[in-house]
Amino acid sequence: MADTGRSTDSQMAPETRGGYRDLPNLAGIVFMPLGFFARFPLAMFTVGVAMLVSWARDSYGEGGIASGALGLGSAIGAPLVGALADRYGQRIVVQLVGAFNGLVMVGLVALVKVESPLGWILLLSFLIGFSAPQVGPLARARWIALVQARRNGLPAERTLSAAMSWESMADELAFVFGPVAVGTAALLWGEYSPLLVAAIATLLFVTLFAHHPTVESVKPGAVDHGVRTPMMKLFVPQVSVPTFGMLSVGMVFGATLTAVTAFAGEKGNVSDAAFLYGAMGVGSAITALAAATLPRTFWLPWRWVAGAALTLAGSLFLPLVNSVPTLLPILFLLGLGIGPSLVSIFAVASYTSPPDRVTIVLTLMSSGIVAGTAISAPIAGALADAAGYSASFWVVTGATALMLISGLWTAKIVPRPF
Repeated sequence: MADTGRSTDSQMAPETRGGYRDLPNLAGIVFMPLGFFARFPLAMFTVGVAMLVSWARDSYGEGGIASGALGLGSAIGAPLVGALADRYGQRIVVQLVGAFNGLVMVGLVALVKVESPLGWILLLSFLIGFSAPQVGPLARARWIALVQARRNGLPAERTLSAAMSWESMADELAFVFGPVAVGTAALLWGEYSPLLVAAIATLLFVTLFAHHPTVESVKPGAVDHGVRTPMMKLFVPQVSVPTFGMLSVGMVFGATLTAVTAFAGEKGNVSDAAFLYGAMGVGSAITALAAATLPRTFWLPWRWVAGAALTLAGSLFLPLVNSVPTLLPILFLLGLGIGPSLVSIFAVASYTSPPDRVTIVLTLMSSGIVAGTAISAPIAGALADAAGYSASFWVVTGATALMLISGLWTAKIVPRPF
């Protein structure tokens, strides 16, 4: 039986139930900030690997390739982490991959410092992505389980929407402050320090996340494996098209990070890229948080389309920038469009994924963000080396166009749930 506080909460009028105020009742006050800090290292090593390799080897192309290797590792490893968490439980899986992830980051710093061949650097970059703890999708899986177990009707819809918005905002805030932390650490302690800080944060916060009581809400092996939804069902358009949409968001991130790194290098100091890139995250965090307040009649795929259209429009100005004052507002504008798109894509996935495969689908969505960098970052890096940062910004425009197309496609094939 639910405790008295929750029972009283369930008897409240529908107009006053659900939404952001309901989240601490479901998961506890500690879970929300803990989930943020546990995913913080992901933002740090996504930016830190590209910057470290670009700086140490004096090549934006090689930095982009290392970022791509990390993204490829995430694309392969994230669904595996999700499948293992479904089968064996989040606690043991998150604890193991978090420990391995922290150790590999330390190993990459050592390889770069001794000027190891590029192949070994790419291998460890791949392993960093492969072993990423996937805190974001695993936290979303916990929210979905908590809401389904304790809420129903309109309160459940409002609370789940608020939870997805919170998680997307936490992702974006991590991508705001992660690059800032990378740049700050590099300025204070040198270019090798960001990954070491990320490794320590992983070992600490991911361990705490693995053992938080909400882990009990997602039971391992709760579904009879004989009747589990076949994996091939994840390739139906209602699931695969939103997954591709998230891949295109990752392409926007990867191309933007690489192009901004090239811009910062040409204008002064490559470490400044972390601070510049954070401007996009600020805009995205604002609109991600506001997404939960949008009316229900503004159906999720159309929120995605509207955000993608705004991002595409802003990206057309990027190749024209020649100073920091002109770059910052454009990056902020891009972020304003990214926020509602991210929230909507994750929410669509929660509607369209099979209930017994939701963790795998959410990890696929999350890995799509990082895997998108495996496609766009090397392309943007090669263009930056060959023709300068302006040419690399056109990769951002191409990625936002794919983001818009996938949103329009999803609006056509995913029906309203009401």
